[in-house]
Amino acid sequence: MIETAVARAAVASARTVFFDGQLNPVAPEVGQWFCEFDDEFDDGEYGTLRDGDLVEYLGPDDSATWNDEAKEFLPYGDPMLRHLVCTEYGDEPRRPRGLILVRQS
Repeated sequence: MIETAVARAAVASARTVFFDGQLNPVAPEVGQWFCEFDDEFDDGEYGTLRDGDLVEYLGPDDSATWNDEAKEFLPYGDPMLRHLVCTEYGDEPRRPRGLILVRQS
């Protein structure tokens, strides 16, 4: 089990959501598989993360949105989540969900 507080501290210090099984940060490579972990349904009751979808890393997401102040297109969303993944049985790329993604061996 992965403790929520430990995972949050790892994300804050490494500035990434991609980790190995020991919560060491990793640089994702196209084709690698990750398991998404989140505390969405914990409600503070257990303090541990729950595993979710198994996803394949597809690469960086270069989505942009128009910024009226800057008068230009700027990258969209949290920099740590500007990546595309696809679920094991899905065919629609999406951004990662969950607090962390743990690389599968």
